[in-house]
Amino acid sequence: MYSECIMICILKIAITYNDLFFVAQLKRICSNKCKDINA
Repeated sequence: MYSECIMICILKIAITYNDLFFVAQLKRICSNKCKDINA
């Protein structure tokens, strides 16, 4: 699912960088990534 994809994407990056400040930007990046997957 699309929302699941975004959640996983955000969690992976948030854990990698250990910085939740990025989450707003991550949502945009991840939604673009997830759009490509679901297209």
